[in-house]
Amino acid sequence: TPIIPSKPYTGPHKYVMIPNSDRTGVLETSMHLHFIAKTFQQIIESDSNILSVGLYTPTGDKLGYLSGRRENIIDETIDIKKVNWDVPVLHGNTTTFYTQVSANMDQCCECEFKNISINQDQYFYILKSDISNAPLLYSRNRLRRTTFFLFMGSLVLCLLLAKLLSVHLVRKIHVVTRMAERIIKSKKLSLRINIKGKDEVSSLANNFDKMLE
Repeated sequence: TPIIPSKPYTGPHKYVMIPNSDRTGVLETSMHLHFIAKTFQQIIESDSNILSVGLYTPTGDKLGYLSGRRENIIDETIDIKKVNWDVPVLHGNTTTFYTQVSANMDQCCECEFKNISINQDQYFYILKSDISNAPLLYSRNRLRRTTFFLFMGSLVLCLLLAKLLSVHLVRKIHVVTRMAERIIKSKKLSLRINIKGKDEVSSLANNFDKMLE
């Protein structure tokens, strides 16, 4: 059989059915699979962001579960009807992934007898993984801070450029105003403003000089 729970006993088991020589009886042998907890422990130790790993039957019965570095032997089931295979489940700082894993045999009479298979004796495993969102939240907060500082830096730079441009234009306007007043008071039409540039104030001064010619 594939890996199945052994009720009323706890823990995952694998059953082997051996007929006698004249095939008048069947010997059923159960093997307790301790390696699942060790495998889960290695998975969790390989990545600190993996908070827990669990293996379940198609009906949601627990085969093995490990949280952190301690095995959880409390009987636990998941509601298969609420499992979303396509979208991870977000809750707090944790994301839960459900993955359907094929068994070495998709049909099992023992599974049917124990009522842990679905859809005409179909059997598979459900791998549930709880992953910490801490690195993602850290990256998101860091991106927010970086974006904020870039925005503030750009804003300050724009204000400085606007200030410099306004000062430059105001100076030119003062020059044009003083020269115009001088020409009016002295009545010397030979005077010129002579401002060079491509901005509007320079263009106005040049047109004023042309008008005096």
